[in-house]
Amino acid sequence: MIELEDCKGGIMMTEINACVTLEQGDRGALTVWLDTPQRSVNVFDAQMIEGLEQAVAHIAALPKTPLVVFRSRKTDCFFAGADVHAIAAMRDPQSVQAVIQRGQTLMQQLADLPMPTLAVIDGICMGGGLEFAMACRYRVATDGSKTKLSLPEIRLGLIPGWGGTQRLPKLVGLQQALNMILKGSSVTAGKALRAGLVDRLLTSKLSGSQLEQCVADILDGRFAGSTGKTSWLGRLLTSNPLGRRVVLTMARRTVADQVRHYPALEQAITAIGMAYQRGHDGFSFEREAFAKLLFTPTAQSLLGLFLQRDRAKKVDTWVSLTDIPTTSMPTTDAVASGDATSVAAVRSVAIQHLAVVGAG
Repeated sequence: MIELEDCKGGIMMTEINACVTLEQGDRGALTVWLDTPQRSVNVFDAQMIEGLEQAVAHIAALPKTPLVVFRSRKTDCFFAGADVHAIAAMRDPQSVQAVIQRGQTLMQQLADLPMPTLAVIDGICMGGGLEFAMACRYRVATDGSKTKLSLPEIRLGLIPGWGGTQRLPKLVGLQQALNMILKGSSVTAGKALRAGLVDRLLTSKLSGSQLEQCVADILDGRFAGSTGKTSWLGRLLTSNPLGRRVVLTMARRTVADQVRHYPALEQAITAIGMAYQRGHDGFSFEREAFAKLLFTPTAQSLLGLFLQRDRAKKVDTWVSLTDIPTTSMPTTDAVASGDATSVAAVRSVAIQHLAVVGAG
């Protein structure tokens, strides 16, 4: 940990590690800057997790801090989620559960901080990134087209593992939570505001004055969290056990034909339902289900496809035209006749372009 002082000897910046830096602001508010080195987006790799663990522990020892603000130094990105490459490399459920437990513990420690916490979402906020934001007391988001919030784990044959199935229903309601998690779809900042997932919108060109106003409102007790605009029927169904049972039953019927090949769907519904059950540890279920699902054929296949697409997007994996041999292409007449001489004598056609379908 490196501390930098101002001209009067006051500590203004504290570098936790290469990923996490603390900055002291006006009125005692503390800004936590997030920046995964040598990447265009923030991810929860080992260094980021370690930095956040140390930062949260450091902040917990400063109970007089009136507010903690989490911001990203990346352009158009708050958090892109967990390191999928690291997840795919895991080889046994025990190690997976240990990683999930570590992430859940971090999120809970963040949620348990005594002072208000604010996540400033400007750009993509996915997976573990959204779970991190949901562990904060407040969330604001810019209304630009690049700001998207999602829990896309189902698209990899998995479920959210760091509390997403437990916290999202409490913020947006049961039906909206099922819709977001079972589809893995993203929502814009505007839709997130209407759902109750974020508390205030900021303009796409995030200015200091806008954020200063949010900070001032929180410090002065004028910041009202969003309650969303859930329909009266949605509120009725979510507010009582019978209504929730009806919604969960309908969800299971909707995905019944897909569960055999996508077991994460049933596990996600069960986990979401446990968010409302007293005496049941939905976080433990989430953790165990994630570890089991990771080693199913569905998850392994989807993870493999993800990694292949990711690799295909990197320039250093592209094949140079000079490395591609000229390929002899027989004419259809020669093939049909079986004339070996004709086949050997056909003109050569050089491959001009090579693409991977679906590589983005």
